[in-house]
Amino acid sequence: MRVRPGSPAGGVPAAVSPAPTAAEVRAQRLAWGVIGGAFVVWCALVALLALEARNFFLTAANPQSALLEIERGEVFYQDPRSPVQARASNGMGLSEGTLLETAEQTEADVTLFDGTGLHLFPGSQVRLDALRLGRFSETASRVALSQPRGATRYVVSGTLPNGQEITVATPHGEVALQRGEYLIWVNETDTLVSAYSGKGHAEAGGRLERFHFGQQLHLRGDRGIDSPAQLGEDLVVNGAFTHELANWQPVDVQEKGRKDVLGRRQLVTYEIDGQQLIGLRVTRDTAKDTHNETGIIQTIQRDVLPYRNLFIRAWVRVDLASLSGGGYAGSEYPMMLQVDYVDKTGGRPGWSHGFYYANPDNMPVVNAELIPQSTWVHYEGNLVELKDRPAYIDSIRIVGSGHDFDAAIAKIELIAE
Repeated sequence: MRVRPGSPAGGVPAAVSPAPTAAEVRAQRLAWGVIGGAFVVWCALVALLALEARNFFLTAANPQSALLEIERGEVFYQDPRSPVQARASNGMGLSEGTLLETAEQTEADVTLFDGTGLHLFPGSQVRLDALRLGRFSETASRVALSQPRGATRYVVSGTLPNGQEITVATPHGEVALQRGEYLIWVNETDTLVSAYSGKGHAEAGGRLERFHFGQQLHLRGDRGIDSPAQLGEDLVVNGAFTHELANWQPVDVQEKGRKDVLGRRQLVTYEIDGQQLIGLRVTRDTAKDTHNETGIIQTIQRDVLPYRNLFIRAWVRVDLASLSGGGYAGSEYPMMLQVDYVDKTGGRPGWSHGFYYANPDNMPVVNAELIPQSTWVHYEGNLVELKDRPAYIDSIRIVGSGHDFDAAIAKIELIAE
């Protein structure tokens, strides 16, 4: 028996596999496409899940609380889940998102979870936007606040991870504060940032400005920022008399029922401490030994309670005084500085400081100091150290008081910082 090549044993012809049809080829390609696409989607999902897990690890944080302590007055708060305000109680806890508002003649302290302290002055609003402590990563910890209006003092603890700043958003820009003490005062037209210690930066209108202790920064209503300036603002206008007596009004007071000679005002250029300064000289020669006050007054009308310091400074000289010490009532001095103000309780105690060079008759001396005759002396006082410290300055007054007197004053300043 002959076996043909290519034939299986037994003589049965081998089966020939038919070529795949076009439909089968398309089906195979579709199957592989689906498998490949599924693999790509699976890889993308794995990558996305890994990214989400990483983001969760880096950003997961637990909301924290703050503590409210009311120094005086009434504080109102609005919970983020409530559309209405309620009266806050002393010692209550505050949650993230709470809006606080202090009424007039109200001061309150807020202590955040990181030890940062806020002191809210009357008429202020602060919202606790974010109080977060990281669950897995320290970088997720965050303190972000908003201050729509009013004045608040911040004592930043600097205990957030990596020296992270706290941020305060105002209507005029955003301020970032590192460890230190600051005052942020939001008015209708601008925001004032004063740095008593520490450093930070502010952003507004695409511009960034850095500042540090001893400086202040203005964020303007047009979203602009002024360059940092030295801390402190002189509330007295033209205190150096460079524009003669502009912004000042005359003061002339006589004893009731006894008309007498008025005092005189004169601007004189003096050499003081190596400088050429313009001074106001007040003189009087009485004909009847009557009481008289001669000087000038300037209206200030400024809130000053949030300031940490309120320095009053001037160069003073007394050449002549016919009365001994402060006169019969201890209130008549040849040169006097006076400030009319309102304290935090609404009272008007006022402040006065006199200067004299002799008291041979041992007359009463109240709120005054002895200085050398005909010698320029530099005076400085801090009005925040008064028992009833000023909350609102109404005016400043400079007068010579008594019978006969001859005295002068130069470079008057009232520095708020």
